[in-house]
Amino acid sequence: MAEQNIKLSECKDKNSSWKVIVRVLEIWKDKDESNNQTTDMNMIIIDEDGTKMHTKINQKDIPTLEPKFQESKIYTIWRFSCW
Repeated sequence: MAEQNIKLSECKDKNSSWKVIVRVLEIWKDKDESNNQTTDMNMIIIDEDGTKMHTKINQKDIPTLEPKFQESKIYTIWRFSCW
């Protein structure tokens, strides 16, 4: 099934067949204080309507996805879930 173009305000369930164009406003990592290991990577993204969303990238996906994202850049993101 082809991805459907949406706005962040339309992201309401766990459907993963969506595509959205966003700018990354901020990126940071959470760490487990007991062992200083990164637990996930967080981003604040914004779409063309000004809708913001907090996103999380799971620990196992950070090595693949972290190099692809930079603050202030615009990206087309697809195959993601909202909840």
